[in-house]
Amino acid sequence: MVSHQQLRWVRTTLLGRTPGWSPPAAPVGPWRPVWLERRRALEVGDLRLTPALDGRRGVLALSGNIVLLGGGSLDSASFLVVRHGRRYSAPLNIAPGAEVIRGKVEVPDVETWWPHTHGEPALYEVRLEFTVTASDGTQSEVVLDLGRVGFRTVTLDRSGGDFALSVNGVKTFCRGATWTPLDCVSLNATAADYVDAVEQVRAAGMNMLRVAGPFVYETDAFLDLCDASGILLWQDFMFANMDYPAEDPDFAANVNRETAQQLTRLQAHPSLAGTVRQQRVRSTGGDVRCAARTVGTRAIRDDACSPRPRVLSGCPLLPIQYAWWGLSVFRRGRRHFVLRCWRLSAAARGCAPLGTQIRIRMSCVCQRTGA
Repeated sequence: MVSHQQLRWVRTTLLGRTPGWSPPAAPVGPWRPVWLERRRALEVGDLRLTPALDGRRGVLALSGNIVLLGGGSLDSASFLVVRHGRRYSAPLNIAPGAEVIRGKVEVPDVETWWPHTHGEPALYEVRLEFTVTASDGTQSEVVLDLGRVGFRTVTLDRSGGDFALSVNGVKTFCRGATWTPLDCVSLNATAADYVDAVEQVRAAGMNMLRVAGPFVYETDAFLDLCDASGILLWQDFMFANMDYPAEDPDFAANVNRETAQQLTRLQAHPSLAGTVRQQRVRSTGGDVRCAARTVGTRAIRDDACSPRPRVLSGCPLLPIQYAWWGLSVFRRGRRHFVLRCWRLSAAARGCAPLGTQIRIRMSCVCQRTGA
């Protein structure tokens, strides 16, 4: 599918570079927005939100860095979680002389997040509130909106050759689609297009979308929509159809950074059901395989390597070999086209040992929807 194998050295999408599979319009240069931001009073960075369920309590932990600007002083710092007007708060802990902030908020009798097929995808607003006194004595309030989080557990049962996901302890039949960029040329879409497509997914009764390895990491707007709509996310890392140079230390270091960055953005999203460490990769040994194994660990470091993947915010590592099913939605002009493909291996149904390679038929139908 890929005519230029030297692309294995470059971390880029295969869209536009796979003759006969996607339009020959390869992205070059920055294709997502680039902007400058101004800060006043303080700057907060490297924020990590880690939601968890402890019985009927929701626990949201936060860590990050803070820098005061212009010689000001910090009078107060609060960590808030809000839903339907009910506020839960805790002070932020800031070590004297350090720039590290930490906090933890507990939500009693928490409303759990569910796929829309099983309940309400309950979300809580999260924000930080600071009171800062500038060097001239003026006082200001700074509020940082950190988006919304949900509280849920996701577990994977592989006992007895099974492959079953449970959300909040309830086995969940996942039916869904492979998501592709709505505009496969620009690789961008408007907010309205995202809303329209995800609403179609939900209306069709699906409760899972897969972002596949040959494509791109989707936008925060897409992730937020999955959270709000109760759509589970099966997230591939962007590896496919290549003999990657795992033995090259610079390439491996770059992959480690990419893994850490993407896990940091994904881990607070309740829709994230699983991450896939490889897909049709011919050779990912050495440090690259090591980097992939950091998927699923709680603490992500560039040099971290665990021989046994653990859990990322209650999210299991999903081996890609077991099942692949999909509905690809793509856009041409003002019309949406839906390519429905069903594929399920016998191993995924428990009919063969896990890891068995089985030839199966794929049934596809192309349908035009909308106007």
